[in-house]
Amino acid sequence: MTDYKPLRALVKSSGTENKRSSPQGAVASHGKTNDEGPDNTTTSGSDNEYRVDVDTFLKLLDSAPDSIMDGVGAVYNMRFGSTGKLDDIEKAVRFCHQALSMTPDWHPDLPDRHACLGLSYSNRFRRTGELADLVKAVECDTRALELTPDGHPSLQARYANLGVSYADRYQRTGELADLVKAIEYNNSALDLTPAGHPSLPARHANLGGSYCNRFRRTGELADLVKGIEFNTRALELTPDDHPSLPDRYANLGHSYTDRYRRTGEAADLAKAIECHTHALELTPDGHPSLPDRHGSLGVSYAGRYERTGEVADLAKAIKCDTRALELTPEGHPRLPVQHASLGVLYSHRYRRTGEVTDLVKAIECNIHALDLTPDGHPSLPDRHANLGGSYRDHYRRTGKVADLAKAVDCNTRALELTPDGHPSLPDRHASLGASYGDRYQRTGEVADLVK
Repeated sequence: MTDYKPLRALVKSSGTENKRSSPQGAVASHGKTNDEGPDNTTTSGSDNEYRVDVDTFLKLLDSAPDSIMDGVGAVYNMRFGSTGKLDDIEKAVRFCHQALSMTPDWHPDLPDRHACLGLSYSNRFRRTGELADLVKAVECDTRALELTPDGHPSLQARYANLGVSYADRYQRTGELADLVKAIEYNNSALDLTPAGHPSLPARHANLGGSYCNRFRRTGELADLVKGIEFNTRALELTPDDHPSLPDRYANLGHSYTDRYRRTGEAADLAKAIECHTHALELTPDGHPSLPDRHGSLGVSYAGRYERTGEVADLAKAIKCDTRALELTPEGHPRLPVQHASLGVLYSHRYRRTGEVTDLVKAIECNIHALDLTPDGHPSLPDRHANLGGSYRDHYRRTGKVADLAKAVDCNTRALELTPDGHPSLPDRHASLGASYGDRYQRTGEVADLVK
């Protein structure tokens, strides 16, 4: 007779503590995996009583009873965190949904069922970019929180899950109200998490990510200071052998990159490179976060190139971003980011060397990035702006008026899509003004000069 006791224990532990991490950085995005669970998750009882071997339990699925379907879903969520495979997260959604549909309203496990399904929808969103999944994740996490009584040990996890879902939705839609809610819920989660709790590093990391995201949106330096403090604390609290250690280094690296861009302190850039190097070294081959590790290190090398002019750093950045693109599967929502980052680097190298092949590659990458970015995405203005800059460079190289017209169109669209108060707004006006200036010099149209 099959012993399902370990899997039943996993149902309870995974349902009450769906540990996730907030997205951080313009380049990196950390999946909502079981962020604080070790590779061999332990359940209640003695530490070694029931060690979960994911592959072993998956072999039991055909005969698993309906009562542990959410545990089966939790196992698939765990494996998705390691593989990033769409099939794993599709099965997680299916089994968690099945478990919830069979749970009566009075059942004490109902909050856990909602939480498990919310985790599955969140993970599927991060794999596919489908906004509908994120909407469902927010709904599930909201319901799980509503059903969890005050004083319950899972309350801090409910707040954390909902905070991460709102942070994800902000990243997708750019709605500042969602980011405010993310900070609110992540603060509540941290306040309720006792000292020494294994999820304490994740709580600090989630809050740090939200503050850094708000800094990128509003430019408030106080938010960045808080982001660095929380990310530093998250790293300090994470054990050396913990699977989330690469995430902690990556998050702190993004924070230092942000501060370097704001203050110009070379020490921050050096720290960013150091953190991203550690993150890459600690990430195993085949891990779904590996493309982002390469991309993040590429951003840091690009920043050092912009500061020092060392072509070797630009070459390293292109190498990192090329590898990031190669490792990103077709259909992945991070694919536009990888194309956009590489396009910017090729533009840098063209402006340094004058090699027209680099400019052609820049245009190709920027076109791919724009084509793959959905309507309403907060990065859409950047995609138009990057492509507009490449077309302007191409016009100045070839003299083709068609390129100049495309530059004006792209920069116009970038300006239209940039919300009031956004820190990139001055750059949008400047880029469009420069394109009109080029066209005036070519055509002599006074209207362009006025614009």
